[in-house]
Amino acid sequence: MREAVDEHGWDGEWFLRAYDASGRPVGSAQNAEGRIYIESQGWCVLGGAGLEDGRAQRALDSVNAR
Repeated sequence: MREAVDEHGWDGEWFLRAYDASGRPVGSAQNAEGRIYIESQGWCVLGGAGLEDGRAQRALDSVNAR
C-alpha cells in the first residue's frame, strides 16, 4: 500500500484523496473544487507515508495554508 501511495498518491504538495471512475485524481491541485482533503493527509501521515522525505510535513503545512 505504501508503494502505491508513494507512486500514485502524491500531488506535489499533498496526498490525493482518490481517483474517479475515469482515472482523474480527486483532491488534486488540478481540481477547480475539492483540491485538498484533510482526511487524506492525516491518514497518510498516520500510516507513515512521507515521514522519511518530508512529504508528511509538507502535506500538513498545505492543510494549514488552505
